[in-house]
Amino acid sequence: KRELQLLALASFYLAVKLFQAGPVLSAKQMSVLSCGTYTAKEVSAMEQRILFCLKWFVHPPCSADFLRPFYLILLSHDALPLDLLNYDVLEIALEMLNSAVLDYYYVAHRIPRSDLAAAALINAVQTILPSCSAKELLFVLRIKANCPLPEERVQQCRNRLWKIIHRPSLPGPLSDEQEGGPNI
Repeated sequence: KRELQLLALASFYLAVKLFQAGPVLSAKQMSVLSCGTYTAKEVSAMEQRILFCLKWFVHPPCSADFLRPFYLILLSHDALPLDLLNYDVLEIALEMLNSAVLDYYYVAHRIPRSDLAAAALINAVQTILPSCSAKELLFVLRIKANCPLPEERVQQCRNRLWKIIHRPSLPGPLSDEQEGGPNI
């Protein structure tokens, strides 16, 4: 019974670490939540056992997981006229990412989720503020997020996202020739 309770506590701890935005609870805080029944060391050891049993196959980040941090980076950058932006940008970017699921291109070409998120966010910003430079937005994300975000690949993603969003009927994948859209 004791080990099952520890398993439940460690599973909860792992879920919090995987899904919580912002500061994450520590193993010591989890020990406190258990009213001292389990030590921080026991919680951490059980967490490690769970991860080894799962072979570390836990929820990988999806493109949407990158949106909010990238958005906050852009908002914190003083040189950009982003004071006019609001959460509509996130909604537009999320809509683009949801539509991207219909295009096998991103899987077939193993496009990193961060690249796709950056592309959707840049497109969303330019939807609301067309005067914003996509190159500058990408540069800010690349530097402040310490993320490679190759310009050519992000541009390909941006083009395909524009095509998906502006296509009247969504069934069927886009061919590589249908990649039009604005250039960075």
